[in-house]
Amino acid sequence: MAGDLGDTIARLRAAWMAGGMARKHCPPEWLPTIGDGPPAELALAALAGQALHAVFRPAPGGPLVTRDPLPPLAHPPVPDALRPRVRRLVAAYPSMVKHLLALLAGRGFTVHPADWLPTQRSDPPPALYAPWLLWVNGGAAPPRSPAKPLVADPALAAELAQLLEVVSIGIVHRRKRLKIAKLKTAPQTARRLDLFAKVTLGALAAALGTTSAELVATAPTGVPPGIAAFAAMVAATGTPDEHRRLLAAMLDDPECPLAGTSPLAATLDRAEAAALLPTTLRRETTHRLTATLNLAGAACGLACLPDIEASPSYKLIRERLAAAALSSPGQEAHIVLALCLTELGLVAHAQAAQSLLEMCIEAGLPPADRRLDALHLNIALTPEISA
Repeated sequence: MAGDLGDTIARLRAAWMAGGMARKHCPPEWLPTIGDGPPAELALAALAGQALHAVFRPAPGGPLVTRDPLPPLAHPPVPDALRPRVRRLVAAYPSMVKHLLALLAGRGFTVHPADWLPTQRSDPPPALYAPWLLWVNGGAAPPRSPAKPLVADPALAAELAQLLEVVSIGIVHRRKRLKIAKLKTAPQTARRLDLFAKVTLGALAAALGTTSAELVATAPTGVPPGIAAFAAMVAATGTPDEHRRLLAAMLDDPECPLAGTSPLAATLDRAEAAALLPTTLRRETTHRLTATLNLAGAACGLACLPDIEASPSYKLIRERLAAAALSSPGQEAHIVLALCLTELGLVAHAQAAQSLLEMCIEAGLPPADRRLDALHLNIALTPEISA
């Protein structure tokens, strides 16, 4: 019977998709039920849907396994009243979920499991969610991509050193600086990036005739992909102190790109990451806060208003609000404004978020506008601000 019904449903669906009437394809025993005329098509659609629901039930692909309940986390989930905003942010900005989780964790909350659960493809969530990661993977540690071997092979280090240069800078205090110049051919460039992923910081320093401390004391110069590859090498093979020294040098150098520096911030605690926010907000070169959010980590939700006001993102928001670019959801202006407000809502301190929200409402944005979701959530997570 299921096979005959499946064929019937297929014919009905084909007729509807072609824009025609499907009554002539229905089983004879259904005709008295659906009747005649245009309403018959609606009745037929309802009957077909009910038949599918009753006959075709999904079957498990294997034996059912009893699972332990999802383990609780150290912090409680966000209050139910805030969950709709969380769900909307998760759905609208999947690439920002890790920053949203960091904001919630910083305010003492977690996301509700019905609104988000980690997967093997998710960006690594805060350590707070480790029990959920174990549960999702059936009690096993989440699989990791095999890491490329990091070696102290003098031959590989010497090959990489040939593609780099160490120059001296400073008139009074002479310092050494790594120069990663543009190479002549694409294969050379690809080989240099591959070597950065294989050689250790110590081996490279020795091959260059210098020390690890000297290589991380100043920001490297040259092509951005090479700078990012060097930063990743330091993050993978250097000490936490070397991570901090290179990151500080790169942030202090206005000509050094911020892209690729986020691995260096992995060992920073919340206070150290928060101390970087004034610099990163000022160093952003576009309206997006990509570098700031990636470097902030656990410091999401701690940026103060004066530092936010120095960012290109804030300046663009003021321009869009002044130009009354508040409607027309399909326009680019709407999308850019939504991105900027969401990113600021994730990085701002609650008091700064309150000031930004008031500014937007005074400019004409409706309080219920979804572009304000991150700001509303940020404020509501701190009751003394939202009261």
